[in-house]
Amino acid sequence: MEFEFLKPVSDTMLAHCELLADQHLGSRLVKHTEKGGIPDLAQIDMALVVVHEHRSAEGKRSPLFDSEALRLAFYQLFYGNWSLKIADLGDLQPGEQPEDTQFALKQLVAELLAKGVMPIVIGAVQDSTYGCYRGLDSSTELLHLGLIDSRFDLCVADEMVSSDSYVSKMITEAPNQLYHLTQIGYQSYFVAQEELDLYNQLFFEAYRLGDLTTDMRRAEPLLRTVNLLSLDMHAIAAAELAVPGGYSPNGFSGREICALMRYAGIADQLRLLGIFEVPNTGPAQLLCAQMLWYFIEGYTLRINEIPNTSSEDFIKFNVPIDHDNLVFYKSLRTDRWWVEVGKGPFEKVARSDDRPYLVACLAKDYQTALNNELPECWIRASRRSMQ
Repeated sequence: MEFEFLKPVSDTMLAHCELLADQHLGSRLVKHTEKGGIPDLAQIDMALVVVHEHRSAEGKRSPLFDSEALRLAFYQLFYGNWSLKIADLGDLQPGEQPEDTQFALKQLVAELLAKGVMPIVIGAVQDSTYGCYRGLDSSTELLHLGLIDSRFDLCVADEMVSSDSYVSKMITEAPNQLYHLTQIGYQSYFVAQEELDLYNQLFFEAYRLGDLTTDMRRAEPLLRTVNLLSLDMHAIAAAELAVPGGYSPNGFSGREICALMRYAGIADQLRLLGIFEVPNTGPAQLLCAQMLWYFIEGYTLRINEIPNTSSEDFIKFNVPIDHDNLVFYKSLRTDRWWVEVGKGPFEKVARSDDRPYLVACLAKDYQTALNNELPECWIRASRRSMQ
């Protein structure tokens, strides 16, 4: 049932792979083919799926996505020093209605996750994020959603919280799995003040493009606890994509977006990546392929670690500030930092276990605390916990 809507990788692509060297991705990927069917997923770590839906909930239509061009660009990249098994499951065909496609995507994602496979979903419309989100319904924990986007997707036209918005559906529709939302790279002139106020009221985090491009390392702790990451290619500068219109002259550069993808791959808790609104231009397809390469590279470097005072891999720092005492942890293996935040009413309900509430941070947040100032990440997390 979960795989019946998948169209195999075309014979044209398979023939192209025959011309590639053994070191190319196209030669290493396990593929869903007409002859061989769905590959055995028991040994697969990661699976690529292209969603051919081009209709959005509010009635807009995007150009049909050229999945052949993406595969051509991706297959020609060289395989890294990886021990991963990666599958290309082909294309998810659109249903009669967009809702049918969302349901099929939900079933597919749920099945892959149940088999221990990380889905990578590529498509023409970011509404597919909702189907990905619903595929995580069986999760026993609430979810942290990450968005890399130049705009907020809560409102449609004059409706501030639109029922047609995939983000609004995540917030309002049962079962409600959404614990937190972090948006990266929004551009202020595309965001109404009322939208920003609403984000603040919901205790969501939003970071402007300029907040990160001055120091991309700031993005790593923002992505560290994300479970589902959805990227809209509108967050990338138009010149990087060679598109004639509809994209902003400002945005992340190719190098910056690949850095974000590497951080996302490293993120211990990320279970699904979606890349959407990919234009049908050669540079855009090649950049998307390279983004996937950097994500996979980061994934191979994952080290699942939780700060623990009884472990020799962590150092605990107590920093007295006025009438409070901040507790920081540093990993000796990865040089990553965390700060402890008190569990307020919201956090006690969301995370009922006895573990302390730890927020990912940077070394400079520790330095801020040493200067008798509260780090911004601690302030944000404390407000959210106390709601």
